[in-house]
Amino acid sequence: CGGSMEVLPCARVAHIERTKKPYNNDIDYYAKRNALRAAEVWMDEFKSHVYMAWNIPMN
Repeated sequence: CGGSMEVLPCARVAHIERTKKPYNNDIDYYAKRNALRAAEVWMDEFKSHVYMAWNIPMN
């Protein structure tokens, strides 16, 4: 897509959690969904490795 990745040593990343979560506590589901999303967007021809590692058929 022509994007770029940049390393910024002074950058800070944080995650603030809610007291009451409005979603399921099955974090594996969300972690896998987000990893597949990242693979689809960023990994191009290497995304098949993610699908093979989790035994998920590619569409």
